[in-house]
Amino acid sequence: RGSELNAKKNKIMSEREALQDENEELLRIDSSFIQLDNLKKEQQQLKNAFKTEQSYAKSKRDQMIGLKNEEDNLYEKYEERKNGGGGLRGFFGRTPDQLLSDIKSIQSKSSQLDQQIDSHRIKIKSIMSQNDPLTEKIEGLNGQLSAYSRSQISDRAIKVQDKIKSFSLEIQELEQKIEEIKQVVIDEAIVIGTTLAKTHLKAS
Repeated sequence: RGSELNAKKNKIMSEREALQDENEELLRIDSSFIQLDNLKKEQQQLKNAFKTEQSYAKSKRDQMIGLKNEEDNLYEKYEERKNGGGGLRGFFGRTPDQLLSDIKSIQSKSSQLDQQIDSHRIKIKSIMSQNDPLTEKIEGLNGQLSAYSRSQISDRAIKVQDKIKSFSLEIQELEQKIEEIKQVVIDEAIVIGTTLAKTHLKAS
């Protein structure tokens, strides 16, 4: 009886071990799907940052165009009034020195915007350099996982883990029965030994 239970236990343990190996592989594949999700999220964040930096840079370029037009207009007025032109507007309007001061102020703003645009360009370049290896990793994982269905992997993993738990419980029950049989054998041996001893003493 004990040998039969041991054989059954060994068979179940072997089956459980095979399922544990399969479970490890399923978990590895599922982990790759999770990694792919995280990489895609990271790439989306980079794309959002790229669009934001592009938008900022464009807005500042538009501001620079507006400032350049304003500077050109002021310079025309400056040249005109410097030479005494402009009629009444030239007489009551801003003086050449005031116009020149306004032009310098615009040039300073344009210079600041230009520096800010350079900063956005650097950030955009950095984002692109980060995106290239991400794209490579995503393409690699997509290739590795193309043969698998995520939902099927998840369903199979649940079934395998449930079966492993079931086998573990069955092994525990078998080990308990084997121990009980061992204890019965030990108890019987003690009884037989005691009986033989008594018989031997009577015979003596």
